[in-house]
Amino acid sequence: MQSTYFEILGYSLSNSDSSINSWLPQLLPLVPLVYSFTLMWWIPEGDKYVPGMVIISLLVFCFYSRRYLELKLDGVRKKFLVSVWLLTLYQISVYFIKGDSWTELRALLTMAVYLSFLSFLKIRIFWLKLLLIISGSGLVVLTYGLYLAHGGRIGGFINPIPYATALAAVFSMIFLIAIHERCLWKKNALFLLSVAIFLAILMTQTRGIALPLVVFVPCVLVYWLIRERSFKFAISVLCIFFLLVMSGVYFISKGRIEATSNEVAAIEAGNQTGSIGLRLQMWGAAFDIWRQRPVFGWGQTHSEALRAMYRSGDVSKALMDFNPPHYHNQFIDMAVKKGALGLAIFVFMLYRAIAMVSASSSPALRWGGSLLIALYLAAGLTDVPYRHPGTVYIFFSLVMSIYLAAPKRQGIVR
Repeated sequence: MQSTYFEILGYSLSNSDSSINSWLPQLLPLVPLVYSFTLMWWIPEGDKYVPGMVIISLLVFCFYSRRYLELKLDGVRKKFLVSVWLLTLYQISVYFIKGDSWTELRALLTMAVYLSFLSFLKIRIFWLKLLLIISGSGLVVLTYGLYLAHGGRIGGFINPIPYATALAAVFSMIFLIAIHERCLWKKNALFLLSVAIFLAILMTQTRGIALPLVVFVPCVLVYWLIRERSFKFAISVLCIFFLLVMSGVYFISKGRIEATSNEVAAIEAGNQTGSIGLRLQMWGAAFDIWRQRPVFGWGQTHSEALRAMYRSGDVSKALMDFNPPHYHNQFIDMAVKKGALGLAIFVFMLYRAIAMVSASSSPALRWGGSLLIALYLAAGLTDVPYRHPGTVYIFFSLVMSIYLAAPKRQGIVR
């Protein structure tokens, strides 16, 4: 008799199901997941290949394994999928009625389709951890290479802001896995890898990610110290972490700190043409734009409202020359383009994502997922991580994988 789920990477098959025609179609659905965490970041515009991979994986999966599509989902997965599709369908309507970013919509639609059949699978924790370790190790090599090649902040074909968010996502999982690991040598190895990823994040010189990490990591360690009474490990990690922060700030982020100080001084002098100043102008203008269409938003026509504000003298020429495609704040950007209704749907999706990770039976994955969501929310205060395809793929794939690797805890009702 068939089990409710078939296992991916580490599954048990009967003798009659041991042929390549049986297990290969079961492995193919994971190709987009593995690619999103590894090769996608090494290839210029590598995120463009994910939708094609999802379509091919879906076709093969449906052709060979149609019987699994008839299985029922539990309430946790079902509600999360409903929230993702609700957000997707709303953004589709905005796109066709008012125009919007096709890149953003394509990434969200890809994830909605991918999660719809990925949610029927089961991933063993061992293989998810291995994927994260491979991803983290590869990203460290890539970051260090780009940093040395460009003599400072990483550049080239990589946008450092979403890239830093992806690094933070992998860091959050590996760091919490290291804390919960019982084997000493594995704990030390994972901790060293998380240190290397943290330094890689500093190399991106992305303030919207580095600063929340400096706050969140000590909080996690203090909580763990209080709960588990692992004084020796927690105190040693705290000391190493603060040593790294100080050394990293001095050697890697010193120029960025000086630039930030200069921007703050310029703002106090009335000059808002720097990175921070332009953000302040955008946020102020966004509130006035949103008030004109508060429920359904502007879609792509928000730029027309911004030009009207410039003609009336409400925004500066520097902001118009910058011509922002988004408002460097996920919630403000969502409110302006999709209205209060779109923002409410987006917040509902985040709530269901939190419910997904909090229902996981693995403490390491549960806390790692919680830190992941917290970092995305913090990044959303100065950027739009749910707009960049790479960070969209990482977020949704990881939230679903966390639950699939360690399903619902007993007694948890969501």
